[in-house]
Amino acid sequence: KQAGFATVAITGKVGVEGYLHALGADRVIERQHLDLGGKPLEQALWGGAVDNLGGEMLTYLTRTVKPWGNIACIGLAESPLLNTTVMPLILRGVSLLGIHSVEVPRPWRLKLWERLAGEWKLPDLKGRIVKAVIGLEEVPLACKELIAGRARGRYVVGLAGEQLEPPES
Repeated sequence: KQAGFATVAITGKVGVEGYLHALGADRVIERQHLDLGGKPLEQALWGGAVDNLGGEMLTYLTRTVKPWGNIACIGLAESPLLNTTVMPLILRGVSLLGIHSVEVPRPWRLKLWERLAGEWKLPDLKGRIVKAVIGLEEVPLACKELIAGRARGRYVVGLAGEQLEPPES
């Protein structure tokens, strides 16, 4: 959005439209209302995409990103599989970018964190990212909530005797 693009959030959770708009989405689409199609190329809809799911959603995005668009693949919450053709890559010039952040060299990390805290900083996120500090005994319930798709934000696990404050957003 800060780069001048309209942002569309696709969600599998019902009732989170207001939350996603507050985070900056111009439009929210519930995933169950999305026609994922099945042709090798569908109508070009998106200038680019960030995919957290993998699987069927990532496959859909490869077929619907506009010419020369990029898809940043950052997760595999739905599936590690990708069922696509090379048609979007060749006929539209779509680029699929795998994001691996675990082993990023420290100098790169520092430069990225500087930009995230500076020119890329999102306005007023404090209080919009739901967070909770839980005890170790609460982890199984938190996992059930995450798997069921009812959790939002992040959990921080405090170990016995630790006094933790929720992290800053």
